[in-house]
Amino acid sequence: MPAPTISPADRKAPEVRPSISYERDQKVWVFQRRWLPGAVEAASTGSVRVRHLVGASATGVDDFIADRVMHRTAEEAIDPQLETA
Repeated sequence: MPAPTISPADRKAPEVRPSISYERDQKVWVFQRRWLPGAVEAASTGSVRVRHLVGASATGVDDFIADRVMHRTAEEAIDPQLETA
């Protein structure tokens, strides 16, 4: 399944989950100039900390506000670096 095509600015409020609702190791998409696959490290009322792909073989950890995080199913863009602790 390909990455989402919607811009964070175009997401409607009901589509955006509160950041605190995400759980550790949950699979997500994060928006950083484009949608990238990631896995949740931690969540708070203000942001979600996500381990995500940065390149073909590198990962990074960043904090994202809620409109830049989207649920990802197990079938979408699975990468071993993100699926294992």
